[in-house]
Amino acid sequence: MRIVVGGAGEVGYHIARTLRSDDHEIVLIERDPEMVRRAKSLDVMVLEGNAASPELLDRAKIMDADLYIGVTGSDEVNLFGCALAAAKLTETIARVKNFDYTEIDEDDDIFDRVGIKKLFCPELVASDTIIKLISSPWVVDIETFGDGNIHIVQFPVHKKSKADGTAVKDLGLPKPASMVAIQRAGLVGVAKGNMRLMKGDRIVIIINDLNVLPELESLFITKKRRTRVKNVAVFGANNIGVRIAAALEHEKNVILIDESVEKAKAAAMVLKKILPVQGRPTDRKMMADINIGSVDVFIAVDEDERHNILACSMAKKLGASRTIAMVKTADLASILSDVGVDIVINPRWATIAAILQYTHQDEYLAVSLIFKDEAQILELEIRSNSHMVGKSIEKARLPEDSIVAAIVRRGKDEYGQIVRKTKIARKTDILMAGDKLIIFTMRDAIQKLKKALE
Repeated sequence: MRIVVGGAGEVGYHIARTLRSDDHEIVLIERDPEMVRRAKSLDVMVLEGNAASPELLDRAKIMDADLYIGVTGSDEVNLFGCALAAAKLTETIARVKNFDYTEIDEDDDIFDRVGIKKLFCPELVASDTIIKLISSPWVVDIETFGDGNIHIVQFPVHKKSKADGTAVKDLGLPKPASMVAIQRAGLVGVAKGNMRLMKGDRIVIIINDLNVLPELESLFITKKRRTRVKNVAVFGANNIGVRIAAALEHEKNVILIDESVEKAKAAAMVLKKILPVQGRPTDRKMMADINIGSVDVFIAVDEDERHNILACSMAKKLGASRTIAMVKTADLASILSDVGVDIVINPRWATIAAILQYTHQDEYLAVSLIFKDEAQILELEIRSNSHMVGKSIEKARLPEDSIVAAIVRRGKDEYGQIVRKTKIARKTDILMAGDKLIIFTMRDAIQKLKKALE
């Protein structure tokens, strides 16, 4: 495919890098000279200027492109660039920051009429991720595959937990679970049976039954830290904060905090059971007065990531069990646990993952990035002409850094109805045409994996 990417910031740069590694022809358009210099380190064509300039789009040969992705820092540039590309019969995707664009009635095809096929809102994606994590706050990430029946969960290994110092093969994972990867000191690798887990590790596990989460928690989290979520505090009465509060207010005890009186009043008009609190989260007395130390989860989603980090640090010092911060600077993620941030949500990376899944829809049923883009989880279907049909997984000659983690297979239920059955994969499982495979793979092994699946 020929793909034109408008914007070479963090989102555009990593989308281009990933798509280029998949052998797509990429053109990047960026107006910032520093970002242009960085983009030139990729094996792609780079044009300097406005991503919505008709002249630059012509130079990018937009008429010959299969896809235009607008991911500059301006919603208007992204939307106008998509409209111009669509006029040349190119498919388009736009990133937008303003929630208003995403709240247009689905029956109103205004964006479709100007050729914009898909909108992605980073903050909307991030808020959905946070809401999903609230029910299991010790899970630092969770993704769903296989028609909703396969779950990829990530846990931290706590000091003095059962997993701390234990080899993977001796861990005693529940049967419907398989560990596929370990991140340690910023490095990611496929989980091997003789590897000994250590405090601070982050592990990736595939399960097909969410009921095993408490059992998994008992392995990785010390008993005194395992609690059910009842009390939640949210700092940031912006669109994302109000959306999270509204989703939780009927199930949890929720406190919403913001420094702005105007934002607090506006949020009060939207929420039904929550009276927002005006104040600074770095004000120790105010935080103590509203009993932040008793909350099970403290969430910071202010526009300023520095405020989010400081707010989580203060909440942790006062006794909050778990903290989640929205942070846009990717390089900060690995060090924030030292200052009281348990889970980092990066809306840019959430958007990268969402856009890459859309661009790969003809090749994979689903795509998820693990540890930024160091590894991926892929869902794909085995075709009838694949050499893998009739072979066991261990004889399918997959790359060493790729693991078939789960299988979704057509079968019949007790009433004779055709259903999809899921199972955690074993090396001896025989693969069949039509099977859906959930595969963990390191980024560097993706090309080898594609060849092995032919």
